[in-house]
Amino acid sequence: MLSLAKVLACPPRLLIVDELSLGLAPIVVDDVFRTLREVRDQGTALLVVEQHVGRALALADEAVLLSKGRVTHRGPSSELGDLADQMLIGPR
Repeated sequence: MLSLAKVLACPPRLLIVDELSLGLAPIVVDDVFRTLREVRDQGTALLVVEQHVGRALALADEAVLLSKGRVTHRGPSSELGDLADQMLIGPR
């Protein structure tokens, strides 16, 4: 959170975050994503690499899914939610 706060003192046009929630307690992850949503809503573009796919998709307008280093799908995040679930846990 401290590294995010330092960057947000002067909001950038683009913020790139890579596994920002890694190793954090769930309540802190909630705060991180709340902050990212606020940053996005204030006009900063976000590029998010995240293990919590559902949270990232909820934050995103557009999404790119990678599998084994290759782009497998891209498009509106609303269209990729079910597909991301299938990639993570297999077909239902």
